[in-house]
Amino acid sequence: MSELQLADQADIVLAIQDEEARFFREGLKTAETQVLYHSQTLVPLPAIDNTMNVLFVGGGMLPNQMGIQRFLQECWPLIIKQTQGAARLRIVGKVCEELPPLTIPGVTQVGFVADLDAEYREATVVIAPIDFGGGLKIKVVDALCHGKAVVTTPCGAEGLPATPSHAFLIASSSEAMSRSVTDLLLQPEHRKALELRAQEYAQKTFTETACFRALDTRVQQWLQAAPPVTRRKRPCFPENRPRALLFGTGTGGRNGYNYLKTIYRIVGFCDNNKTKHGTVFCGCPVYAPADLKDLSFDRVVICSMHKEAITRQLQSD
Repeated sequence: MSELQLADQADIVLAIQDEEARFFREGLKTAETQVLYHSQTLVPLPAIDNTMNVLFVGGGMLPNQMGIQRFLQECWPLIIKQTQGAARLRIVGKVCEELPPLTIPGVTQVGFVADLDAEYREATVVIAPIDFGGGLKIKVVDALCHGKAVVTTPCGAEGLPATPSHAFLIASSSEAMSRSVTDLLLQPEHRKALELRAQEYAQKTFTETACFRALDTRVQQWLQAAPPVTRRKRPCFPENRPRALLFGTGTGGRNGYNYLKTIYRIVGFCDNNKTKHGTVFCGCPVYAPADLKDLSFDRVVICSMHKEAITRQLQSD
């Protein structure tokens, strides 16, 4: 079965950008299609005056590697010359692991950081010199939601809704990118005007309210048209079920509880840190190991589900 055939089994298909939405609209027979842009919290961090800090954020993917290398070779020397050596470039994210050690004037390979807000706070201009790759460039969305002056390429702008106010700059050549970055560094008023347009654009496009408005309206229409739902009675479980204590109060504990409550009478959860999930989890008390001596139970069941911690996806993709 093809991707389109699978998608056509849904009531609605959500695309992350207009181009993908057009693809589905042209190929689907019955399913409705909507664009659901990447929603993000707005954290405006206007640039500090009298700074010339350029920021690039990227993961280790090939488009990021090639894009920043081209920028370093073809754009950065001109920017350094025009700013009389005052410009500084910080390269942030796992892309640094794929680059050789750099000894270029004004360039710092930062690597992965836990707090990107701190990097955006110090940035005067954010660049996204991406020449190929599909989908929506989340790094551009992130920079706009931080209210930054952004310079990108036609590829970097793909998937972003049209912006008649020119909320970011698009450079089609290395010369144009060098000139755009330099102008923003040397002309604070020009940069501040672009920052304001970026904030307005992000507010209208990427907040949760803006992103989910159309989908929420459609869901409400479905709910109003749907017949009344007859609620099922809660299942009755026999009271002679064995009493069980569950270990693990994370995702595994939650999923395990939903299944195991049909087999056991759950008397509580055990966690090494009693306050990790509060004193009640899934309606049952949470116990520390030291408290178990006072608890009566017939079975011990371990519920475990590995969940990888992600600090900032921007630096890893």
